[in-house]
Amino acid sequence: MGAVEAGQAFLRARNPAAALASFREAIELEPADVSAWRGMVRASLELRIWREAATCLGQLEALTSDRAELAVLMTLRGQILDLHLSETAAARDLFEKALMYQPDRIWLYLALAEIDLRQRRWSRGIAHTDHGLELCSPNAAERPWLLLVKAVASQRISVSMGPQSTFFRGLRGSTTGEVPDDPGERAYRQAARHLPELAGLGYRAWLEDEASAMRFIRERMPRPSLHLG
Repeated sequence: MGAVEAGQAFLRARNPAAALASFREAIELEPADVSAWRGMVRASLELRIWREAATCLGQLEALTSDRAELAVLMTLRGQILDLHLSETAAARDLFEKALMYQPDRIWLYLALAEIDLRQRRWSRGIAHTDHGLELCSPNAAERPWLLLVKAVASQRISVSMGPQSTFFRGLRGSTTGEVPDDPGERAYRQAARHLPELAGLGYRAWLEDEASAMRFIRERMPRPSLHLG
C-alpha cells in the first residue's frame, strides 16, 4: 500500500494524525501529488491545524487549473484565514480572486460585505450587497444576511452625513426625524421576514448597539462547510 492509500485509510479509520504523517511521506516522494495535498488538507482540518490547512490549500491552488476548483479552494482558504488566523486582509484578497473564477457565487459577496462592515467601508459594503442581491433568488439563504449588512451600512452612512441628512429629511417632508422609505430600514424589514431571531424587534432597536448587530451577522450568517470533498 502506498503512502497516499495509507493516509486515506487512516482518514476512514478516523485517525487524522496518522493520515497526516502518511500524506507528508507521499509529498516527500512526489511534491506535485494532488491527492496527497488534498489528504493533507482533510487531515489538517480534522485536527484543526489551521495554518497547515491554509498552507496546503495554497499548494493545491498552485497545482490546479480548473476555475471552479480554484474558486472552492480560495473560498475555503479565505474562511480559514479570516475565522481562525485573524488574517482578514488576506482573506478579502482570496474572496475577491475567487469571484474572478466564480462571479455568480453569492456567498462571496456576503463574505466581502461582512468584512466591509468590520473595516467600516460602508459604501463598499452596500455595493457588495447590491451585487449579491441582484444575483440571488428570493429564497437564497444569503439573501436576508445581505439585507442586514445593507441595513447596517446604510444607517452608518446616514449618521455620517450628520446635518446634511437632516436637511434632506426636511426636503422629503419628514417632521418626525424619520426618513420616509429609508433604504436601511426597508432592507431590515425585508430581512426580518426570514429571520425568526428578529421577530418583534424594530430596526432602531436592533441597531441601538451597533457592535452587537454586526456580531449577530458575523456569528450567524451562513457559511460554506470547512470541508474539502
